[in-house]
Amino acid sequence: MVATNVGLEPQQVSSVLDDPSWAEAVASTEQQWLEAGINAVPAYILNKKHIISGAQTTEILSDVILELTTTQE
Repeated sequence: MVATNVGLEPQQVSSVLDDPSWAEAVASTEQQWLEAGINAVPAYILNKKHIISGAQTTEILSDVILELTTTQE
């Protein structure tokens, strides 16, 4: 079992996979993120309202953060 290879307990893994409430929780959380506009990983949320989706360079992240801090002063 792959779970054992990465150090997880087989009984716990089976329990989670067999319990439909886990799938429901994941689907609910996914829906919340989609409604928030997140559709890529990674996703950065700045000041609880600005989203940067997908992998970005350090330069782009830095530029956005600087822009947000200078426009809010």
